[in-house]
Amino acid sequence: MISPLYVMLFGLIAFGLLPAMAEKWESFEPSWAIKQGGEIYEFMPFKQSELMPEICIMKPAPNLIDYYDYQDSIWYGIAVWEEGLNEMSEMFQPDKGYSWQLKILEFAYEEHVTKEVSDYIQCNIFIVFEPFDKEKENTLGITAFDYANSRHKYAVITIFATQPAPAVLYLDDDPETWDTQVDILPITPNTMRQIIGHEMGHGLGLGHYYAGMNNPSRSIMEFSMSIWSEDNYLPPQYLDYYALITKYGTDGFKVWEYPVQQQWFIPPHPELHT
Repeated sequence: MISPLYVMLFGLIAFGLLPAMAEKWESFEPSWAIKQGGEIYEFMPFKQSELMPEICIMKPAPNLIDYYDYQDSIWYGIAVWEEGLNEMSEMFQPDKGYSWQLKILEFAYEEHVTKEVSDYIQCNIFIVFEPFDKEKENTLGITAFDYANSRHKYAVITIFATQPAPAVLYLDDDPETWDTQVDILPITPNTMRQIIGHEMGHGLGLGHYYAGMNNPSRSIMEFSMSIWSEDNYLPPQYLDYYALITKYGTDGFKVWEYPVQQQWFIPPHPELHT
């Protein structure tokens, strides 16, 4: 079974990286900028190392959710990154060759449930689905990295596909018998799309966006959302594509030839986005 080694509403973790690199990244604390109302956009210390990263969707257990109710939302949450990056690269350098491509593969639950990561060496980003976990309460998704093996560097995105629904209070004439019931229900396709989009940002190398005193809707990498609202979808924004192009360049994903040095950047003024 494909599952990450857990090392957070949205969370990201890293395992299998050099201790010195981990210590360097853990030492960064953006609170100094946030306290002054400033914005910070974090980078993860990883890049995708293939020209066309392969995204492997490991279909959930049939008793968890009906995958086909969510398939369109999941694919959209991935493909929107490719589309936006290509559009922005063309805007920056219309006459230069560029190629942002993501290859999506699907694997049936019965096919992958007894296998390990090593059986899918072609996969650069795994997407797996788990039920609500009380120990990770308020966590909708986690992205973990393992870049320890130079032959297979990969990320694992875990989506917690069921969550506690809003509590229902049952009242009668006797207050002592009042009761509260909380059901664990599948998340909505709209919420799935939002989580996939956010965690894909991590998988491609983005950290979190801290809005400070600015509008959090500037970025899909803002780390909070309303689970049950039907108006909660925010696709990747200009700033998110800008961040990845800052990290990779305008010509698409490349082989990782050097470590990621930049831990964060100060986003440009919103007026520069138009």
